Amino acid sequence: LGDNASNWNSLRHSISGVLTSGMFGLPFVGPDICGFVEDANEELCARWQALGSFYTFSRNHNVFDGAPQWPYVWEKVAEATRYALNLRYSILPYYYTLHAFSAVHGSMVLNPLFFIFPEDKHTWANEAQFMVGEAVLVSPVIQPGVTKLDAYFPAGTWYDLASKSKFISLDEGETQRLD
Repeated sequence: LGDNASNWNSLRHSISGVLTSGMFGLPFVGPDICGFVEDANEELCARWQALGSFYTFSRNHNVFDGAPQWPYVWEKVAEATRYALNLRYSILPYYYTLHAFSAVHGSMVLNPLFFIFPEDKHTWANEAQFMVGEAVLVSPVIQPGVTKLDAYFPAGTWYDLASKSKFISLDEGETQRLD
């Protein structure tokens, strides 16, 4: 997770790295958002800031002599960061509760979908989405040029975290296209 590269492959692998660390009993981890070595571009950094805001440890960090990649360098990245961090801060008490429970019981804070929905075979190989606890589904964009995302929603009632409104109720899992 540390000293990763500023590329889409490292962004994708950060998900499995964070989840694996949680399985090993290290729930408070995160990659170097936007990458540590190489230079990030605007799209990559915006997507990584959005994803990284849901990791338990969230920081933008790069090599000393690398090109600046702080959120304020690009307006699109600043907007994505503000939006994602506002979502994170809106559920900060939930994160605190998950961490306290993890400290006492050794449970995970971030979970692969199949940990929460083991009966749903569509979650078994899903490496692109994860859960914060058992209640928040994170469906990040992890490829360049993507403007619409096909995200899998297991059976249940799902709410939009930003609007706090009901998004969809499903009797069985279904892929939805998100803008």
